[in-house]
Amino acid sequence: EGKEARSRVQVMHDKPLPPKPKPIDAYFTRDYNMVNPGHKHVGVQGGFLIVKPNMDAFNEYVSIVLEGDFHQGSGWEGKGYGGYFGAQQIQGVCS
Repeated sequence: EGKEARSRVQVMHDKPLPPKPKPIDAYFTRDYNMVNPGHKHVGVQGGFLIVKPNMDAFNEYVSIVLEGDFHQGSGWEGKGYGGYFGAQQIQGVCS
């Protein structure tokens, strides 16, 4: 049923759909409209974030937020994902 259904999905530029991926735990889009030109890293679009429930991932997220290791300009834990709108919020934590 899945193969037949996938064959009916129209795709841009007539490229075939890729083979079915491994299980997907999260899906997000980047927020290119909220980053300054030339910035190395782009944040996650906080309005479109899909996650499969996972307590280990949730606990890691909570731990990061509670630790509060945010660096202005270089983001959470100083990893370089900062300096854009929402970097201290969900957009930056998920980056």
